[in-house]
Amino acid sequence: MDSSKWEIIEAGLSTQARTFADWPTFPQIYFNSELVGGGDIIVEMAKMGTLKGEMEKASEKFDAK
Repeated sequence: MDSSKWEIIEAGLSTQARTFADWPTFPQIYFNSELVGGGDIIVEMAKMGTLKGEMEKASEKFDAK
């Protein structure tokens, strides 16, 4: 088992994170504290060619703070 996954489970954070994000699976990917989705969503965005643009928008938003 991946050590980071174990730490989430061991610390009891998985239930809290799922409740916080209202998202059922891990990993949970965030851009600027906003949930983008899980790993499957990121992979799909990469396949569709939208991931880079979304990451650039997030970076610009972060830099503007």
